[in-house]
Amino acid sequence: VASESMFTPAPPSDDVEALPLIVTLAESVPRTADGILSFRVSVCVNGTVGSAAGGRVPILRNFWTLVSRSTNELLAPMDSGPEPVFPSEWYYLKGQCASGYISFKASAGFVPQFLAYQDNRFQWSWRVT
Repeated sequence: VASESMFTPAPPSDDVEALPLIVTLAESVPRTADGILSFRVSVCVNGTVGSAAGGRVPILRNFWTLVSRSTNELLAPMDSGPEPVFPSEWYYLKGQCASGYISFKASAGFVPQFLAYQDNRFQWSWRVT
């Protein structure tokens, strides 16, 4: 599991809608007996780069997916899991973060390969084993 933060590049000066996020995978929790896979993650609105200018940036739990290319499956996150659970939906200002655990219910044959966070503009992903 890659533990370093993933950053988007600074937006062009004429891209007033761009706002880079800092997305971090902090911990991978071993699969439970009932097939639950969990990851401790955070998504932060960059406090110094971007054009939030008092605006709010949406960060949603449903922007996360767990991918298995070997079984051609994409899993959506569950609404529950280890505490604290990653927020379902909220709007954040510059410098604010959403953090918590993202959990997925996997079948016995599901082999996770990538954890991804994709908002309406950018995508971050980590290889997981």
